[in-house]
Order: sequence, then structure tokens, then C-alpha cells
Amino acid sequence: MSHAIEFIETPTFTRQIHAIATDDELKELQRTL
Repeated sequence: MSHAIEFIETPTFTRQIHAIATDDELKELQRTL
């Protein structure tokens, strides 16, 4: 049985994350999650 979680990035999240993190930091966050 799989216990996968799907994260959906909303436009609001995208705007906010680009204000506080670099593209490389966002990629690392996505890889970690």
C-alpha cells in the first residue's frame, strides 16, 4: 500500500517562495518533500 502525498503549488505559493528562496533552494525543497 502506498502512502503518497501530492503537493500542488498554487500561484500564491509560487509568488511567495520566489520572494524568499532561490531556484536551487526551491529544487532542494521539492526533492526533500
